Amino acid sequence: MKVWTKVQIKDKNKQVELISQALTNYLYTYGPINNIFQKYNISLTDQINFTKHISNRIAGLLMLYSTSNY
Repeated sequence: MKVWTKVQIKDKNKQVELISQALTNYLYTYGPINNIFQKYNISLTDQINFTKHISNRIAGLLMLYSTSNY
């Protein structure tokens, strides 16, 4: 199993970056995660870092799927 620490997006794969950001916003920004952030008083910078991390993970999965490397 490969471990992705950071995904580098090339020019031909800009759609992966766009899709991963859209999925992150759809899954985490407009869902029950906001209640968790408010309940545990998570700061805005930590929220931003969390969404960046999730976006990178989704981009990694999409890159693996696009190369058919399961």
